[in-house]
Amino acid sequence: MDSSESAILTLGLFPEDLIIEILSYVPVKSLSRFKSVSKSWYSLIQKPNFIAKHLHRSTKYPQNQGLLILSQIQHFPPDQCPTEILLTLFVGKTLDFPSEVEFPPSVDKTLGDFTLIGPCNGIFCFSSKQGTGLWNPSIKEFRLLPQSCTVDELKYPVSQVGFGFDSKDNDYKVLDIRSRTVSSQTHCVVEIYSLRADSWKRIDTHFPNSVLNGWFPSRAFSNDVFYWVGSVDSMTDSITDPIYAFDMVDETFWEVPKPVILQNSWHRILIFPLHGSVALVAFKPNRVREEQCDIWVMEGSGNGADGDKVWTKLRTVGPFPGVVLPLGFSRNNELLLFDMHRGVIMFDDKVMESRGPIVHGNFPQVLYYEESMVSVNGARRE
Repeated sequence: MDSSESAILTLGLFPEDLIIEILSYVPVKSLSRFKSVSKSWYSLIQKPNFIAKHLHRSTKYPQNQGLLILSQIQHFPPDQCPTEILLTLFVGKTLDFPSEVEFPPSVDKTLGDFTLIGPCNGIFCFSSKQGTGLWNPSIKEFRLLPQSCTVDELKYPVSQVGFGFDSKDNDYKVLDIRSRTVSSQTHCVVEIYSLRADSWKRIDTHFPNSVLNGWFPSRAFSNDVFYWVGSVDSMTDSITDPIYAFDMVDETFWEVPKPVILQNSWHRILIFPLHGSVALVAFKPNRVREEQCDIWVMEGSGNGADGDKVWTKLRTVGPFPGVVLPLGFSRNNELLLFDMHRGVIMFDDKVMESRGPIVHGNFPQVLYYEESMVSVNGARRE
């Protein structure tokens, strides 16, 4: 009997409340092994109150967090070689020790249009030509969502997908906005998938033509609200890059005002998650290497169009070497950028130097990563 087995047997002598307290500090990988100790341990680790306590602890420790970077590498000749899609994980606050993450076996990476959204409590929303699914890489669970029975996807082929958590009902929801254009008029159909109900429902909410993804996918989730940057609405006088929000609790939609100084300027806008809030990065189009990026963060309380949230400017970063595009932030608040010649790089504005490449490949996505035991097979059901 090794020391770990002896410790497990000794731990079984304590009251359940104390066992839950101790195990809430244990990494997910070890907990997955502990579930096979006995039926009682399996039941304990699967309990919603334990999963919630473990998740709360995980968010406080850097070793349970990190960055997940999705990138694509095109081999040649393109017509004979499928695009290789890579997932690289960096655990902790540094970007020094990468490891490759395996995709779920049922995911076909060759179909294209591959997108990850999230995470929410460790769960990612997966979207591709294969369909939409939920994935927790920590516990290696994947769930392909049922197809909608209310929307004809052939008639509404263009889709904007959002993902978030409804804290009121302890439910994970997927937002699917589909559109089609007929005689120069764009029509949108909106649906919500509920994990608790395992079903889709139609939402009778008016969305403008510009609600679909803009020039570069840009999203964030904070406090029950999913945010994204839309496209320019050619039917209106919209300047560029509107910011939209959808409340997962009330299932309401509104446009988020930009910082006043940006409302009448030709800045490009991207948004990213930043320590539980939403960060906005603004820069001049086609001149990012000569210009600087202004970084703002959303502050305040209250959701909806009548909320009191405001944008507060954090800092200005740059100028940058090479042709770059902002991708998000590291766990240490450094700005991550895509360099067309180098791949994903990190820019340290304290010393005005870039580091990298962190990851090679094109069309990268930078996402936060957090360990959790939350299941996608009926997550957080009571």
